[in-house]
Amino acid sequence: MLVPLLDLPLSGTLSTDQVTVLNILHTLRQALRDNDLAARLDIDQLLGRGSGLTPSGDDCVLGLLLMLNRWQANKDWCSLNQAVIDATYQKTTTISANLIECAAAGQADERLLNVIDGIVTGKPAIAECTEHVLSWGSSSGIDALAGMAVAVTAF
Repeated sequence: MLVPLLDLPLSGTLSTDQVTVLNILHTLRQALRDNDLAARLDIDQLLGRGSGLTPSGDDCVLGLLLMLNRWQANKDWCSLNQAVIDATYQKTTTISANLIECAAAGQADERLLNVIDGIVTGKPAIAECTEHVLSWGSSSGIDALAGMAVAVTAF
């Protein structure tokens, strides 16, 4: 998802589900740019999408909310945070809901915080950030990075 999300050339083709998710992420990014409350509806489409203890869509939402609440704190995300938290407890696993609720408060696993800080400040270095992302779950770190990318490219 990162390659097409960042408008880089794609070397292969995306599955139908990947195209659907990519379209949701592009729409979400535009809604954030426009300060449109429809962003909540786009986020809802990601919740519970995928398999596992923390589905990929949930990890993406976690990365998005963490970036917004940690580095875009000058904006009021309270209503978006609360709407997403409420929907999360209805649509996905309890562990995902707990992690997303923490992200809405700007809190997360130290590895994710290091990645977010590295993206914004350049420290730690990209190589260290890569290690942090790859070490967080099977694909959770990469999925969270996609959410971070949506937030970063929205502003």
